[in-house]
Amino acid sequence: MSSALDEAIEAVIVGGVSVRQAAENFEIGRTTLHRHLEKADIGPPGRRTKFMAEEELVICDLLLRCAEIGIPLSKFHLKKSSTDYARTRRCLIKPSLMDGTERS
Repeated sequence: MSSALDEAIEAVIVGGVSVRQAAENFEIGRTTLHRHLEKADIGPPGRRTKFMAEEELVICDLLLRCAEIGIPLSKFHLKKSSTDYARTRRCLIKPSLMDGTERS
């Protein structure tokens, strides 16, 4: 089953319905529909992730192992573990991630 967005795109392309009318009929934003019609390779919503899925699993496994053996972890420890992992894997870390502050 296709989503309302997919159906709206099909209505515009195949059915000759206007973007405004398709957006109304399928209850989606006109701007969203127009953007998807103009650019077919729209990625998933949100920002790009810092880690690939496999890397996230490695970090999650580490955190779960710590929880299983009773090591308490704070937000600081999560950031530090993630930063250390990224540094060893890619060396592409902003200095601001190390101390938890954002620098302009």
